[in-house]
Amino acid sequence: TPLCLSTVWPPDFCQLGVSVMAAPSVGPRFLQLYIFKKAPRCLPAYPELHSLSGDALVRAVRRAALHPWRDARFWREAAEQVSAVQPASLAGRELAQFCLAFRRINFPSPVLSRYCQGYVKERCQALNTFELAAVLSYFTSAQAGMPGAEDFVRQVADEAVNEWRQRETIPWSAWRMLVTAAAEAGVNHQPLFTAAAPHLARNVKFMSG
Repeated sequence: TPLCLSTVWPPDFCQLGVSVMAAPSVGPRFLQLYIFKKAPRCLPAYPELHSLSGDALVRAVRRAALHPWRDARFWREAAEQVSAVQPASLAGRELAQFCLAFRRINFPSPVLSRYCQGYVKERCQALNTFELAAVLSYFTSAQAGMPGAEDFVRQVADEAVNEWRQRETIPWSAWRMLVTAAAEAGVNHQPLFTAAAPHLARNVKFMSG
């Protein structure tokens, strides 16, 4: 059945929200896109990211990840806002939350990926193992197969199994993220797999997906 597409531009249009309505009919079907200046009221307000920093920026990005209607502009601005922060001024937990949100929304940002590489290079030991895993999980989802990606994965994996980190209490979810990231990047890191295996085996009943 032919599908005809038409776009309706109300006087107050812009690219923030899109509503789709299909009119059922016999014969040709018509799909109209209504593009509004303001998002539907049931959705959270669009924050001005340039005015946010620290915990406020983290909260805005985490909220946005729960409402995947956000457009690409929001996520590009978020990545640029984060990358503008000096690594020494950004806590490891904040970077980890950014990465988890970007991973959840499945938005690959070269800007954030490069920032993660620079952050790890400069402050690797300031990140705990869960934070390392969150950073690596996002990086491989966004940059797997790109030049230099495997070297970065090996660097993080080497750090994750560093002897001094054995003093940490590491959640099994961190091991899962590390192992999955290495597999996605096609990196065979036997020390990582050996360290992660007993933790994953003990918690397999909690895994899903």
